[in-house]
Amino acid sequence: MEHKMEFSIASMKACTGNAISDADYLKWFLQECDARLSSAAKDIGALVDGGYRFDAQTIADARAQRAQVRFCVHALGKCATWFAAKPEIAKRFTDVLDERKNMIEATERNFLTVNGWFET
Repeated sequence: MEHKMEFSIASMKACTGNAISDADYLKWFLQECDARLSSAAKDIGALVDGGYRFDAQTIADARAQRAQVRFCVHALGKCATWFAAKPEIAKRFTDVLDERKNMIEATERNFLTVNGWFET
């Protein structure tokens, strides 16, 4: 089955893991997830380190980055479960989660920092 490069759990679930196009999509999906995690962590880290913008856009940006990270974590977990019968594929999803664990935790801490600036 030919896959269009759409970043979604539904598209990943369309893979069996057997076709060449599945392998290409799997590789792309994992790279995309890793890139999105890295970008979100960098962006929310910049909000904390910059600390110069105290407006509604700052909290909106922080929430968007946190949502991106949470979606990626959710997607990686779901895909690992989906491919549980193929441990060599499932492991690729859990490996990204394991490799990015500290980044994911730092993003959550940074979100809480930014969010704390706006709590009353």
